[in-house]
Amino acid sequence: MKLIGKAAVGLLAVLFFVILVGLLNPAKPRSERIKEGCEREFADQGAERVQQCQLQIMARELGDVEDAKMKRAAE
Repeated sequence: MKLIGKAAVGLLAVLFFVILVGLLNPAKPRSERIKEGCEREFADQGAERVQQCQLQIMARELGDVEDAKMKRAAE
């Protein structure tokens, strides 16, 4: 087999395993990622600050979703 053919087969094998790992280990839900990010950022400031961070991010995202809905409805 030529060198290009071997490289193509190797690349396909790597791509297959990358896709397989992605399917077996799906991404965490958005709320879980927000929670972990706030805990990592504000853990030293207490649980109340962590919850406040979570609420702020979720409220901001909800507002963005509502704004997008209103823009689509106005069009």
